[in-house]
Amino acid sequence: MIERDDPVVGRLGRGETVRGVVDGTDGRLVLTDRRVFVAENGRITLDVPIDRLRLVEFDLETQRPATVIIVPEDPRDPPRQLAIEPQQYDEVASVLAQLGPRIERTASEA
Repeated sequence: MIERDDPVVGRLGRGETVRGVVDGTDGRLVLTDRRVFVAENGRITLDVPIDRLRLVEFDLETQRPATVIIVPEDPRDPPRQLAIEPQQYDEVASVLAQLGPRIERTASEA
């Protein structure tokens, strides 16, 4: 869940709803009904509308944390990478399950 002091809270638009939160070892991924945020060290490092995402990748490796990579369409927005421990896999799966169809729908409308 997202706390009131999370930096994302101040960026949420009127009526914008948080759909999922993934706590990585080095940052937090927040999915809303409109955007994807990444917060690292108490500041937002990525704030991208879902329709401006190019790639979201989830990699699993043995004996290492998993990795979520988020690449925006605009090259001026740098890609973000988060390390994810196994305790967060269910939350990552939920976020990806919500995000995947929306990215696909956006791509097919372009």
